[in-house]
Amino acid sequence: MILSLVVTSTEGDLYNGIKALLSDVLQDYDMLQMQTHPDGLDVLLASLAPSCESSTLPQQVLDFLDDCCARFIKGPIKYFDDLDALSQRIGPPGSDQRAFSTLLMVIVEQWPFKGGKAENHNPAAPLAQWLSKLLYLLKLVGEDVALLEGVRDCLVSTADAAYQQVLNDSFLWKMGKEQAKQALKMATGADFSGSERSVTSPVPQEKSKKSSKEEVFDLELPPQEDSKHGGLHRWRKKDIDESIDDGDIGELLLCLCSRFAEIRLQAVSNIRQLLAKIEVC
Repeated sequence: MILSLVVTSTEGDLYNGIKALLSDVLQDYDMLQMQTHPDGLDVLLASLAPSCESSTLPQQVLDFLDDCCARFIKGPIKYFDDLDALSQRIGPPGSDQRAFSTLLMVIVEQWPFKGGKAENHNPAAPLAQWLSKLLYLLKLVGEDVALLEGVRDCLVSTADAAYQQVLNDSFLWKMGKEQAKQALKMATGADFSGSERSVTSPVPQEKSKKSSKEEVFDLELPPQEDSKHGGLHRWRKKDIDESIDDGDIGELLLCLCSRFAEIRLQAVSNIRQLLAKIEVC
């Protein structure tokens, strides 16, 4: 997966090109929130920085994340429904809109299969440590605290006793989370040193740049309705190709949007005649 390439690349290449590609994908799927600064993608990548105990990220963390991302893309509606259910249990938000990364709902679903029981050498311990670090950073950048605590509680309730403590401590500052904060600072310039060791989340900053979608799509208002509705008849006087080139077919289709029911019915009748004419040609 592309995330693996970002994590294993050098620090200088971390956000070059690949970050922009990932942002476009995430905006299409709403997998990670892009409302805060740093955003959900910044936090996810920073959380994957190696810990103090190891110079490399355990492969099982990347495999787990890859699987969760794939599941979200295949069926995102289920996880938005899960988020709605979690929101209803928690209650109304403190603000008009909750910043939250919906990918966490996939993690809640899949975590019991990895951390529901302790096996030899605690194979899920790196996963639990990574999840604790991820939730901590998401809270730092300003994601909804109540929802994050709901996610934490779900993870703890389905975890084996061997992993419950590290998950319970998700929002507490620990030395193992220091490198993730440094990675976040290096990538985005956001400095959480000092006062961030409390559980207070910084106020999200408004992004100055428009999203790529806003830059690409410049939506216009629909044209005003022609009072004479010439599109109903003009197409008949020309060949099909000429009618298309001159915009007569387009005007006929716009008649389907008329505020007058009679015009809409005439447009349907004319379009049926047009289709019959095209089939003959």
